[in-house]
Amino acid sequence: MNTPVKPEVPRVDQFFMAGEARFDRWRALLRASRTWDRSTSQQDSSKAEQRAAVTNCFQELLQWEDFFAYPGQKLLASLDERIASGDAAGATRLIQSISDALLTHSYRTSAGDWESEDQASINLAERVPVAGEDGAAHRPYFEVLVVSPARRTVWQERAQDFRKLRRPLDRFVYELVFVSSFEDAVLATILNGSIEAVIVYDGISFSSSHNSPVLREILTSQLAASGITQNSADFSMALARGLKQVRPELDLFSE
Repeated sequence: MNTPVKPEVPRVDQFFMAGEARFDRWRALLRASRTWDRSTSQQDSSKAEQRAAVTNCFQELLQWEDFFAYPGQKLLASLDERIASGDAAGATRLIQSISDALLTHSYRTSAGDWESEDQASINLAERVPVAGEDGAAHRPYFEVLVVSPARRTVWQERAQDFRKLRRPLDRFVYELVFVSSFEDAVLATILNGSIEAVIVYDGISFSSSHNSPVLREILTSQLAASGITQNSADFSMALARGLKQVRPELDLFSE
């Protein structure tokens, strides 16, 4: 009798390699932005080339940032505005600030990391209180993946609804990551090790909304290694089963 072949267990190094790929893109963006900033005293043609290089790096990076709560839409929009307006110095400062926060994980405990110097102060009750500030005790940080068919335009509204559920006595702080498809949910759990819980809504689509060749390669290899397929009439249930294979420790909830 033939023994059934079990799906290959995803290797730990696959998760580390995927995470490192994201940091590589932030480092590449920072190098390009510094070069652009130094070129401001050069000829217009050189400045235009360096600015185009920064734009290309940033657009590639945006393919990855949908799977992480930080830096979030506000900071990324601010960075996009600086690049588009030709503010090389301002863009470089913001990229450096975000890169430092990502490297040190300071955004998990510092509310200031979630805003740029030209943004109004955020509501600290909606963010992570700084440990030791005003007697605030350290609280563990994690992220929750929300897989929903809702339009991207309402994601921020949904995030605000979730923040209203927070209480000062909570022992932890969480931020939300939104995706709308089966494939993007798998990518998020591979790329983002801070995700510890997943909420899956009915009615999700299957295909990823991202067109990065690198992300497609990561996704394809992971789906093959885990035996996750779209051969199901209910993508939500198939996703829940598949995510347990990829990340058994995840807490899963269905809506």
